Amino acid sequence: MHQDETPHALYLRIEAETGDPIAALRAIRTRYELTLAAAKEIGLQADGLASSLDAHQESLAPALFQALEQTCGPNDAAPRHAARTQDD
Repeated sequence: MHQDETPHALYLRIEAETGDPIAALRAIRTRYELTLAAAKEIGLQADGLASSLDAHQESLAPALFQALEQTCGPNDAAPRHAARTQDD
């Protein structure tokens, strides 16, 4: 590994070499002793997907709420489609 490599550069290099973003996360976590959340944030930044983990998660919220409403309805706590039982 390169001595002066930043976490972002290491992430991008490992991801390019392996095609595996999980391997890249492991590499930066190990080398820089990062938490999983910190490593994910670096990965998102390096890939140009988000400026922070919080920003990325906030961007997912509208799609999650829409999926929830389609499944449960806006004021319904129970799913619209009953779960399958072993007898089905």
